[in-house]
Amino acid sequence: MDKRSLNNEKTRISAVKGSMYFLFLAWASTGIFFIMNIILARILFPADFGIYTLSFTIIGIFSMVLGLGASLGVIHSDEQKDKLFSTFFFIELITIFIVSALLFCLSRPLANSFGDVRLESTLQVLIIFVVSFGFTTIPKTKLLKETQFKKITLIDVFSIFVSVIVSLSLALTGFGFWSLIIGPLVASLTQAIIYWGLTPIYPKFSQFNFKIFKTLLIFGLPILISSFVVYLNSHLADVIIAQITGLTFLGYYSLAYNFSNYLATLISDPVTSALYPVYCEIQKNKDELRTTFEEHYKMIFVTIIFIAFYILFNAPYAISILYGPKWLNSIIILQILIIAGLFRALGSIVSNIYLLLNKYYIVLILNSIFLGLMLPLTIFATIYFGIIGAAAVGSILIVPIITLQYWFLKKYFTFKILKDSLICLFGCLLTIPPMVIVIYYFNTNPILVLLFNFGIAISIYLVSINLLTKGVLTGKLKEMINIFLRKQTS
Repeated sequence: MDKRSLNNEKTRISAVKGSMYFLFLAWASTGIFFIMNIILARILFPADFGIYTLSFTIIGIFSMVLGLGASLGVIHSDEQKDKLFSTFFFIELITIFIVSALLFCLSRPLANSFGDVRLESTLQVLIIFVVSFGFTTIPKTKLLKETQFKKITLIDVFSIFVSVIVSLSLALTGFGFWSLIIGPLVASLTQAIIYWGLTPIYPKFSQFNFKIFKTLLIFGLPILISSFVVYLNSHLADVIIAQITGLTFLGYYSLAYNFSNYLATLISDPVTSALYPVYCEIQKNKDELRTTFEEHYKMIFVTIIFIAFYILFNAPYAISILYGPKWLNSIIILQILIIAGLFRALGSIVSNIYLLLNKYYIVLILNSIFLGLMLPLTIFATIYFGIIGAAAVGSILIVPIITLQYWFLKKYFTFKILKDSLICLFGCLLTIPPMVIVIYYFNTNPILVLLFNFGIAISIYLVSINLLTKGVLTGKLKEMINIFLRKQTS
């Protein structure tokens, strides 16, 4: 094997290993939080989840500004590390101070605006979350740059356990919605302490470099703006629903949204995060870049399209069994939002390539169009149709926006994914008749419906795509797992 082939093989192994570590983190965190939310949903009330969702939506908007989007620029940069991380540290420090002060000053007006006095104290307490999150970003970015995925996974999984233990303990002892707030706060502090303890960084103001500062801003600001727009696209409906319908209906909506978003948080987002450092290494090798993109798109799509179809038909039984009767209003919302969840996951896949091609402004323009349309339409739909209208607007608008992202990308980057995507879609369509039959005959037993439908649907789906692709898609999945399991040699 020549040197170039060896490098490509190492890159591919690194990509799969990184993806698997981030997948493990996503599965572990989401699985743990999923179980925790089931328990908390039976203890607490939709209004409690409503104030939790609104508080962290506001905190998320403010936290977007931290670091001015420089973290990805740090990963991408080949500058000397001491100067690079000293510069990054002071960017983060200044933005943490500004954001914290602004959030404190606005906490009371925001509470008055939404008509809930609890919001003021909640936002003020969560300033601690903003500070710890900002400081965590610095050592975590260093580990990402060094592709230390295993260490990141272990730290983050431990912090998740801390969050769960604290939240459940407080909920069981009668702390109400505060159990949803304090748990993540304590976990964030724990995470920051561990990251700095295991990955110490010693910034010096004398090593602050204005050239690096300028480079990081030029690289990071477009990403920051785009990420800000994407975040608003995902969470602005929370603010609108809270303002128009109240926190109880926001609780119903947030549960359905989080459920639908598992397609991205469980599968697409962790792979995207793991692949970015790898894409940076192979960006000059267009063939390797194309191959990596195609393989990972197919492996993600083959999974999320099936899950979306399964949730669409089985949402009533899943919600009633897992969360209980007081959450039944979330069923129709979940069935609508699962479409948005599917396309949101697809949008995550393509973002790395636009970034590498320096064409991220296309993503920004398309997401800005989405935001411009979504804001007035969501307000109108929520006023007249409630949370169902808000969910429908998001799901309808996201389809053409993500489709255009892939269509525009083909002008700059050649790839072939349509055939396999249609095969997966056809395989999902074949699962509909047997799932409908199972629902008809076992409608009174939700557990049997979920189990039978999953077993029958996954069997039909895997057999059909295996036959139609002559084993290629399932073979790629086995190959990725084998690469992850075998030891990487130097």
